[in-house]
This record gives sequence, structure tokens and C-alpha cells, in this order.
Amino acid sequence: LRDLLKNEDLKEEHAKLRAATERLTDLFDDAPVGYITLSAEGTVEEINLTGAKMLRVDRGQVVGTPFSDYITSEAEQMYGLHLKEVSATCEPLSCELKLERKDGTTFHIRIDSRAIDVDGGLTQIRSTLTDITEHKQAGRAIRESEDRLMSYYEATFEGIAISVQGELIDVNERFCEIFGYEREELIGKNAMDLVVEEDRELVSDNIQSGFEKPYEHRCLHKDGSIVHVEVHGRQIQFQGRPARVAAIHDITEKKVLRGQLIQAQKIEAMGTLADGIAHDFNNLLAAIMGYISLAEDDIDPKIGTSEFLEEADKACLRAKDLTTRLIKLARGEAPDKEEVSIGKLTKDIVNSALNGSIIHCGFSIPEDLSPVEIDEEQIKQVIHSITANAMESMNGQGTIKVGCENITIDDNDALMLRNGNYVKICIEDQGTGIPKGELSRIFDPYFTTKEAGAQKGTGFGLSMTHSIVKRHNGSITVESELGEGTAFTIYLPVSDGGIREPRPFSEEPGGEPVRGKGKILVMDDEATMRDLSGRRLDRLGYDFEVAENGAEAIRLYQQARQTEAPFDVVILDLTIAFGMGGTETLDNLRGIDPDIKAIVATGHSDDPIITDHREYGFRGALRKPHSEFELSKVLQGVFSEA
Repeated sequence: LRDLLKNEDLKEEHAKLRAATERLTDLFDDAPVGYITLSAEGTVEEINLTGAKMLRVDRGQVVGTPFSDYITSEAEQMYGLHLKEVSATCEPLSCELKLERKDGTTFHIRIDSRAIDVDGGLTQIRSTLTDITEHKQAGRAIRESEDRLMSYYEATFEGIAISVQGELIDVNERFCEIFGYEREELIGKNAMDLVVEEDRELVSDNIQSGFEKPYEHRCLHKDGSIVHVEVHGRQIQFQGRPARVAAIHDITEKKVLRGQLIQAQKIEAMGTLADGIAHDFNNLLAAIMGYISLAEDDIDPKIGTSEFLEEADKACLRAKDLTTRLIKLARGEAPDKEEVSIGKLTKDIVNSALNGSIIHCGFSIPEDLSPVEIDEEQIKQVIHSITANAMESMNGQGTIKVGCENITIDDNDALMLRNGNYVKICIEDQGTGIPKGELSRIFDPYFTTKEAGAQKGTGFGLSMTHSIVKRHNGSITVESELGEGTAFTIYLPVSDGGIREPRPFSEEPGGEPVRGKGKILVMDDEATMRDLSGRRLDRLGYDFEVAENGAEAIRLYQQARQTEAPFDVVILDLTIAFGMGGTETLDNLRGIDPDIKAIVATGHSDDPIITDHREYGFRGALRKPHSEFELSKVLQGVFSEA
């Protein structure tokens, strides 16, 4: 019985042992990593199913073969070194290897090995094989992604900066270009040091708000110039620390162009206003000149002419010429250019402006200064306006420095000039200077730092100056420091040699009026002009009637046609405040009389109807103000036509 029980116990123990062995075998074969036992020479003595599956072979095909058969050539040296180190130290060691299966496919493993020392001799090397192919691929993808991000980071048109607590810890190459620094100069610099002092509060507010939206502010270039930027910011975590990343877009050129557009729109608005005023102003001049002429004719010949009336008449002619030039400028018409020695012109105008003043002037004008292509009268106005401003800011004392030089412009975006040769004119005073907040507005129409009122400020001088220079394809800039003075710099293109001869100065037509006979109808909405026209026509020997508007002119003309004394000529004002103007009235009159002889009159001296009046059906044209002589000549020409 005892032997029987003993045998049963042995069977039970054997069963348990077999079950435990099977479990160990299952654990060995089904482990998530490959297990392999190598001989001291590197021959595979044992491999689990996971390891065989990695190699895509049956277990029996591996056992008894060198494991090096599966090592790629590029990993052979690493594998040999691994075995050598494991054998020498008997410590667990690991490395990464690339294996190649019999079907030619490859994969990456991490092999962890340890040598087993039995009875003082090396018998086996036991290793685990972990497939890290996906991990390697993911790592490679991450690195490639990082490389792409770095290439984008460096190649983007935006400046990128990362800061921690305001300190710049990384910037890309574009950021360095925008501000003119090397990367090493910027790392560690406080980002706020790049911001113009007046804009730092704005930047701080946007940082505090968490960069809710893009915003614009001004920064300082390394050379001290202003850089306008648009900022897109985000709060991020960088290397475990809260940080800010900012994308900086340089909008300096955009701001300049936007400013030029606004400036042009303001000048255009001013031109529209000036053009509207010109008509009324020329009507007033016409009345003044007309009544002066009548007064001169009424003077008893025994007394002689009046010197004062002659001077008043000359002043009216100068006012007429000035009005014409200002309107031409305000409308944006091209200046009438001629080749001029700008050095001599500048010196003459500055000296003329300073005449009677104790302010000194120092000139630096080279003898070889190139000639420029300009409208002399307009550039005179520019130089005189700047000099007058300089004198006023200096309170009658100090020195004005005037310098001229030949320069070449090559891709200077700040000046927005075409490449080429220019003459640079700098007028620098020692006055009170201009506050920074007002510096960007000094060329705006109507802006002035002076008090309003007579002989003070109207705000037209510098805006006109800016407009004139731009229409000469030049540029004007200003620099100023409070208490130090102001410097205006003008750039004018050098003459290319293709300049026409200067226009001869045109005197106002003069001579004795030519008398005539006939009946004239005058239409003008200004009572003064109707009265003046009537007096002049009467003195010239003509019969006349006057009409206030187009409807009255049509009625009078139609009535006269039904009598034995129709009108021979009609003089129609181009612009009527209320009702039909000259062209519309003429269209209606031509329906009554296709052969009507009409003369157009207007205070808009450069209206195309004046220069091409026959295209609009008129036989003659009169610019206001005009003299009695001009009126008689135009009438004589119209009457002489068949």
C-alpha cells in the first residue's frame, strides 16, 4: 500500500512538474519579446516562437545556425562589438541592430544580452530581442517633421521670436533681418528694448490680454530707424516653461504706401476745394481788374494815368497767375519742366527769403552739381516755404545750413524712389524742432503747428511742398529733435538731357481795345460780372442785354429772333450756380438757331472747354479775369467769321 501511495504521489508531482514546464514553455514561446540563447561562438542554441516569428522562419531553421546570418552588413561591426563586450564583462548590455530576414525584408531590434558563466567557463549568451521598427519609424518621422518645421521656421517671410518672461530665447533668420541684428546679439535681449518707447504700453496691454488679435506697433532697427510691424502672438509651453511666441510681419513699406495714398487723397480733396473756390476768386479778380480799367479810362487825360491803379492792375495779374498755378498743382497736373541749375536756384531763393534777417546761412554747393528737370516756379515755392519755416522756428537768430550733392539711388525702399541719379538738397535749421508725435503729420493738408489767424498758420505750405516734390518724381523727408532743430531733405531726379527750351514768360495781352458794332447777349449768374460786361460792351460800341441764367438767356434770344434786332453773339458763363450752365444753354440755343455764334467764359482757366471750345460748339473762349482788350479781340474774331 505504501509503495502504491508513493507511486501515486510521484505521478502527481510529475504531473505538476510537467504542467509547470508547459506553462514556462508557453510563457517563453508567447512572450512579447524574442528570447534567444547563443553559444560562445554565436550559434543559435535556442529561440522562442516570438523570436522565430520576428525572423519569419521555423524554429528548427534557426537553431544550429549563426545568428550573424541575420545581421545586416551595416550592423555587423556593432553586433561583433556587442558580443565581445558582453563576453568580457558578464554584465547585461544592450544595443540596437538592423536585421535582415531570408525574404529580404529588414527590421530594427534592441538586443539585451548577458553572458552565463558556468563552472568558471563561458557557456552561453542569453538575449532578448525587442522589435523597435515602429519606434524607429516614429522617431524618424518626428525628426523629419522637426526638420521641416525648422526649415519653415527659417524660411518663412515672418520674423519668429520665442521669449520667456520677456527675454528672447530664440529667433529665426527673418527676425534678425527685420531688425538688423545677428542672432547672437538678440538671444538674451529683452524684447521690449526693440519697441519704440511710446508704443511699449500698447505692447504690454496686448501681452496681458493674451494676444487676442493681431496688432501693429513701431520698433527700432539697429541703425535707429523706425520699423512698423504687425504682430501675431500666442502663449505656449516651451521646454516646460510658459513662453510667448510672436510672428512679426514687417509692414514698413505698406505703411509708407498707405501714408502716400492718404496724402494723395487729401491733396485731391484739397484740389477739389481749390478748384471750386477758383471760379469765384477769378470772378472777383475779373471784377476788380474790370473796374480798375474803367477807372483808368475815366481819368481826365489832362491829369494823366494813375500809378496806383496801374500797380493794382499788375497785382491782379500776379494773383491770376498764382491762382492758375495753384489750381494746376492741386489738380495733379504734370509740372512744366525745364533744365535748371538747382544749386544756383537754391542759393538765390534762400538768400532772397533771408533778406533783411540777421539769420546767417552756410552753403555747401559743389561746382559740378548736376542740373535737374523741374518746374522752376514750383520748386522756388518749395525752397522758399522750407526756408520761411526754418526762419520762424529760429526766432530770428542762428544759422541755416544748405547743402547740395549728387547721389545715386539704388533700391532704397525707404525713399520709394526709382533707381537713378538724383540731386540731394538739405536745408537744416537750429530751431525749436518738431515733436515726434507731430512729425508724421507735417505734410498733411491743413495741419500746422502755428496758431491760426492772419500771418500765422494755414497748413497749406508743407502739404503743397510735398505734393510738388512728388510730382517731380522726387522725395522729401524730415528729421527733427526738440530743441536741436529740423532738417528737410529733398531728392530731385537729374536731367536726362531731353528737356525742351524753357517757356517764355507770357505777359498779359495788352493794347488798345478794338471797337465794333452788333448786339450781344451776356449770361452770367454774378450781378457784378453782368454789370461789368455791360459797361465794357457799351464802351466798345456794342448793344447788349444780360441774363442771369440759362432759361432767361433762351427766352431773351428767342424773343430777339422774332424782332428786327436779333443777337449777333452770345457770351455764356460756363458755370451757373443754379440752373443750366454754358454748354447746356448752348445746346438749347442751337435748337433755336443752328448758326448761333457763342463765346464761352469761365473762371476755371484750364477747363478743357476753354482749350478745345470748338469741339463743344463755341466760336471763342474767354478766361476770367480778362481785360477789355481781350474781350474786344475775341468778339472781333467771332464777328469776322462767315
